[in-house]
Amino acid sequence: ARVEKSFRSNVAAAGQLAWLETFIARQDAGRFVTWDARKAAAGPGSDIPLPVMLMSQGAPHCLRWQGQPLFKTAFDFALIPMLLAELKPATVFEIGAGLGTSATWMAELLRAQKNPAMVHAVDIHPPQSQDPQVVFHRGDCRTPESLFPPETLRNAAHPWLVLEDVHINVAPVLSYLDGWMAAGDYLFVEDSLNKADAIAAFLASRPLYRVDSHYTDFFGRNATCA
Repeated sequence: ARVEKSFRSNVAAAGQLAWLETFIARQDAGRFVTWDARKAAAGPGSDIPLPVMLMSQGAPHCLRWQGQPLFKTAFDFALIPMLLAELKPATVFEIGAGLGTSATWMAELLRAQKNPAMVHAVDIHPPQSQDPQVVFHRGDCRTPESLFPPETLRNAAHPWLVLEDVHINVAPVLSYLDGWMAAGDYLFVEDSLNKADAIAAFLASRPLYRVDSHYTDFFGRNATCA
């Protein structure tokens, strides 16, 4: 029994050292890294155990904001307020409004940060807005040019925070929005593990984008759905 316990301790220590080596390597690479470098250094897994990640929106009930389901992980619930405070976006665009809870939540965060930025959210069946900083639009990701009125995109102040939270036609949607974005804007792709091929296709002709490891690794390697 003593030999078995010693063997298990050695295996655990080796695993911890391997984790530490990858952690140091990611830190040495700097905050902003290419998609390919990120995949090579961090891989598709996460330091957060799969059951914890799967249940991080709530188990058995969804994480809620003011009584409405928010559909954000506990990790992103903490990360998005920090991102808003750092980026100080002049406009927020959300693709996939759902019930509208997320857009309203972000508008309330912006107000708490003394930021008057407007939140534009789109869905096939948009809800009615009850918030002065939120505008809901009707659009379909299968036709990306329908997502927001061109005049809205043309006149929206930068920097933008663009949140993509759908699973349909992802690469064309990102490509369309990229045509309106400027240096300093920020693209937040939710559920990105399931969209890796679409993201890679999008980035193949857009080498200026970088993965922000400050947020992807804030709670550990890939400790976010985005």
